[in-house]
Amino acid sequence: MTGLPSSAFLLSLELSRNFRRSSRLAASLCFPARYSILKIEKKTANRRDRRRQQHEADT
Repeated sequence: MTGLPSSAFLLSLELSRNFRRSSRLAASLCFPARYSILKIEKKTANRRDRRRQQHEADT
């Protein structure tokens, strides 16, 4: 693909703005896989912590 990398990046940003589902795809295309994996791991960790806190609050 010819053209500036920045234009592809802007396109991916536009996609992620329009479609939540494709934002993960765009991120995996534009950023290193390690970065997106870390991001997903952090998300799941936050979710786990929130669930644990809610459980402790209930008991």
